[in-house]
Amino acid sequence: MSTKNISLVSPTTLQGVIDALALRSDLTDQRRLDLRSSLRTFAKVMGKTPDQVPADIGALNSQIAGLTAQMVGLSAPRWANVKSGLTKALSLTGAKVVPGKRRGPLSPDWAVLLDQVGDRYERSRLSRFMSWCTTEGIAPTNVSQVDVDRFVVALAKESLVERPKAVHRDLALAWGRCRAKVIGWPSVEVAVPNHSRAYALAEEDFSDVFVQDVAAYLHHLAEVDPFEETPRKAMAPTTLRDVKLRIYQLASALAQSGRDPKSIIGLCDLVVPEAAKAALRVQHDRNGRRKTGQLANYARTLINAARHWVKSSEADLDTLRALARSITPKTGGMTDKNRTRLRQFDNQSAVHRLIGLPGLVFDNLPVEGRLSPAQALRAQSALAVAILILGAPLRIKNLASLQLGVHVLETRPIGLGGNVSNVASKGATTRHIVLPALEVKNTKDLEFTLPIGLCKYLDTYVARCLPILVRGGSTYLFPNTTGGTKREDGLSVQIKTFIKRETGLIFNSHLSRHLAAKLFLERNAGDYATVQMLLGHKDLQTTMRAYVGLEQGDAIKRYDQMMDDLLEGGQDDDE
Repeated sequence: MSTKNISLVSPTTLQGVIDALALRSDLTDQRRLDLRSSLRTFAKVMGKTPDQVPADIGALNSQIAGLTAQMVGLSAPRWANVKSGLTKALSLTGAKVVPGKRRGPLSPDWAVLLDQVGDRYERSRLSRFMSWCTTEGIAPTNVSQVDVDRFVVALAKESLVERPKAVHRDLALAWGRCRAKVIGWPSVEVAVPNHSRAYALAEEDFSDVFVQDVAAYLHHLAEVDPFEETPRKAMAPTTLRDVKLRIYQLASALAQSGRDPKSIIGLCDLVVPEAAKAALRVQHDRNGRRKTGQLANYARTLINAARHWVKSSEADLDTLRALARSITPKTGGMTDKNRTRLRQFDNQSAVHRLIGLPGLVFDNLPVEGRLSPAQALRAQSALAVAILILGAPLRIKNLASLQLGVHVLETRPIGLGGNVSNVASKGATTRHIVLPALEVKNTKDLEFTLPIGLCKYLDTYVARCLPILVRGGSTYLFPNTTGGTKREDGLSVQIKTFIKRETGLIFNSHLSRHLAAKLFLERNAGDYATVQMLLGHKDLQTTMRAYVGLEQGDAIKRYDQMMDDLLEGGQDDDE
């Protein structure tokens, strides 16, 4: 008797799915073997056995979000087949699954609409939703925003679709375009989602008095008064920008807690303990109710403003300090998220892919002829990676602001007028990246000598790529289209996207500093003083809090090798 239509209780683990597949007489032996192979491979990727992996596609999707084929050690086609086999196996054994691509024919009404969409990319943005509506029995004449919302929830909980937010946005935009030009398209207007995270209201949302008070406080921080009771250094421009952003984020959080933003007339209103507590509670909830370094920075900003500007009472300052202690993580240093991402580089092939990427890009540029804008932009991304990985593990703010002739200098510095032609001259040899203390987060001078290979990339980039990327020239190494400096967040996304596309690795610009420490300490265990100098930390304790333990994996490997050698030696003695 065929078991094709027998109703089965959905298995709770992947092993249960494997067992349930054995009851499907409608599957060929080869198909059953392929599906079981996908399930076992998926479990192996998760570092578990099939009986330890839940048969919950929503939970599985959240665990593998962002994983690429290279990161799990499979080819791209094999990783795609594993995920496809997983969803198919779950579907066959009773789970509700939204397929990654449209499966089966659409209902006649939806098919007629889709046939009128000529652009194949537009069709692909719409077809998955139309297929879901067909399965759910929703006709075009009855579709609503509620159905779109249900579909988005299904994507997150019942599929392994990558980037469901992007799928949602693409669907809404495509729907709007077709609604405007396709005859007979459903009249319902699908809302375009806004996934941007705007944590601060605009200045004009607050009272003029508050804006003026913040500006005066920032001016105070930028100036040095030698007659102050507690002498201090002028705050660096980059730090001032961070302080301003945190103040407006805290004021916005206070407004979100129920306070009218126009009623906040100065920093004095923000640092009152009850107001500070309300603002920090909003930020705490936004961070998943976790104690984080970011929360600690918010609290520190409030304490500094209360102490040095508002001149709050000692009682209020003590309350703010106690509040700061309650939300500051007990252990400093690297976040768990960054530690997890660093584990990619326990695999030496991942290290080689990353450090070899700039050379691969520059070595494959056409020797002659004008480069295309795409080639020039790819080389720009490769140069940014080369600087971060091969030359100078900078913070993204400093990387984005690098200027030829100001920060990028030859042994005999080129003129400060920005004569960039000297940078690419044949006689140029050693070059340096020099950052004055005023431009560095911890006000410490930094200088890096660039290796010869990186100098060659720099020469090529300045001579052949910069003229294409910006008209009229620019002294900035990473300029925007008008010649000014590229926004640091834009450059950061550019680097992250470039590395993932080219290597499959998940890597952000700040991780370069952690990777530099990891690679050095694996070869020079315990030499935290050198890491401190490399990263420009003021305090050795800062370095040790972040990186103690990075050598553990290498130490364990060396210990295991020692034990293997001892065992082999013992066997030789027995013989």
